[in-house]
Amino acid sequence: MAFSFVQPPDDPQQLPAYLQEMFGSLQGHFASELPAQAKSGILDLSGAAAKSVILVPAQSIVLTRIAVLYTEASSADAGVTVTVETDDGVTTYATFTSAISKSIFDVDEEAILIDKLVAGKPVVATSAGGKTGTGEVQLILEYSLDAEV
Repeated sequence: MAFSFVQPPDDPQQLPAYLQEMFGSLQGHFASELPAQAKSGILDLSGAAAKSVILVPAQSIVLTRIAVLYTEASSADAGVTVTVETDDGVTTYATFTSAISKSIFDVDEEAILIDKLVAGKPVVATSAGGKTGTGEVQLILEYSLDAEV
């Protein structure tokens, strides 16, 4: 197969179509190697105990990283427990205590792990709630497709 170079368009609005034409065929080859992300809903640390579904895997996946994103600054009083687990509570992937005096958009308490998640089993984020002051978090999971599938 001969290689041919296609000149990039002068019109910036045509750039997405150009990139799709140039790289679209590569997308399927490497997609399974790139980590994907799933995010919980916002958990209010000072509210009542809460649970948010992060994802329900359609196939087996490997959980590789969990990060806590502060979507509201947290006050200086004691933190509360935040957990990433299966919906039935049988398997816990990570447990954190929310940090004190965090600024909005700080990322904290990253966990690097290799845990296999089975298809169809919901993964949730829970917060014990009850923090005296303020704070909200969102949990971000990074995962890859299970190579054994």
